Amino acid sequence: MEMDVEVAFIEQITDIGQDIWEKATHIIASRTFPVVPLDQFAKLCKRDGIKMILDQDDWWHLPSDHPLRETYEERQLRQRIEVSIAIADEVWVTNKTLAKKVSQINRKIRIIPNAINPKEEQWQITREPSDKIRFGYIGGQHHQKDLIESKINLKGYEGFAADIDGYPKLINAKPMKTLPPSEYGKLYQQFDVSLAPLNPSEFAKCKSHLKMIEAGMSGCALIVSDVAPYSPYITKENCLAIPKGGDWMKAIKRLNDNPNQVQDLKDGLREWVKDFSMEKINEMRWNALTNS
Repeated sequence: MEMDVEVAFIEQITDIGQDIWEKATHIIASRTFPVVPLDQFAKLCKRDGIKMILDQDDWWHLPSDHPLRETYEERQLRQRIEVSIAIADEVWVTNKTLAKKVSQINRKIRIIPNAINPKEEQWQITREPSDKIRFGYIGGQHHQKDLIESKINLKGYEGFAADIDGYPKLINAKPMKTLPPSEYGKLYQQFDVSLAPLNPSEFAKCKSHLKMIEAGMSGCALIVSDVAPYSPYITKENCLAIPKGGDWMKAIKRLNDNPNQVQDLKDGLREWVKDFSMEKINEMRWNALTNS
């Protein structure tokens, strides 16, 4: 779909010059609008017919054991996010659970899932052939509890883990060096089966199912926790799903011993993930902007 759109990326509202402001139809911000006082800025936007769109992809109430909770509270980020939600003309979220949270403040909500652009160089995966099934874990920071509770132990298997927060040691895997966001997709080419354990929580329910999309775009098979935000997207064809308290090692052994099933899951996930290409999801964003 061809879209004739002029976009200016800014870090601060003060970066908007008069030439940009006069042409602007929408201002899209992630989590918070970076300007104070926000109510005055909102009046300016309303006066000039500029729509304020807030892209909110997490619940703004961090759990008590979250490592960033103290910093988050010190900076009053929860309050700033809530003000931004309240003042937005529309709030974009990735799932229904988060939409319900937002609806308590602002009922102008649109659900737009995350997506990946398969044309990006980092998703042009070239996987070396191997006579072994290779397992891998790629997670951001602060997921130690998810790994510990899953009891994943890749000793005796060909296993890899992103070298973050001690993950390789936690699951007895070979470390993979970290890469910037524009390159990290290449890590997936080191293994055949992606592992995505996640403990159920109210905070986790509001996350996106990006790990499923990443695995599919990279041509991996997937073993995933059968919890939100993944549950609504799980089928028998696209992954092995592990219920709360389920046996991760049994599933790992099953795929290790059955290369044909690994290939079937790769094919199933690859077909499923087509609905989450950047091109398709950008059509949703375009429709949202043109109808806001």
